[in-house]
Amino acid sequence: MAVSKDLVEVSIGGKEDKVQVIAFVPSLDTGVCKLETINFNKNISKMKNVTVKVVSKDLPFAIARFCQDNNISNVLTLSDYKDAEGALQYGTTISAPVFLEDFFGRVVYIVDTQGKIAYKEIVAEITNEPNYAKIIEVLNGLTK
Repeated sequence: MAVSKDLVEVSIGGKEDKVQVIAFVPSLDTGVCKLETINFNKNISKMKNVTVKVVSKDLPFAIARFCQDNNISNVLTLSDYKDAEGALQYGTTISAPVFLEDFFGRVVYIVDTQGKIAYKEIVAEITNEPNYAKIIEVLNGLTK
């Protein structure tokens, strides 16, 4: 479970009516996370039968401010600040270097409607964005 900017608990993953893009990011207050969220908001969220969930450890209040400042309305931005349950379930927490310990790595999952992981991208360099073209390709194959 994670918390929306409106303080509502939301499930991450599992069986749903739509294909899920679940993007774990370190913090929406960083440039690359901002670009990634804006890209998902503009492009992938417009696809039919796809839900995009961007998950960080940012507090819900910071997420609400970020969404307002950047006109984010097409993706579900979630906070996993309480216990990082979602990040731990998907194995996205960073263990080294020590100063980044317990932050989320930049990882994107695509979960099909049956709750199975159809795609996983671990971005090797945290300062890089994910491969949007590949994500769209996989989504196109799942939503036809």
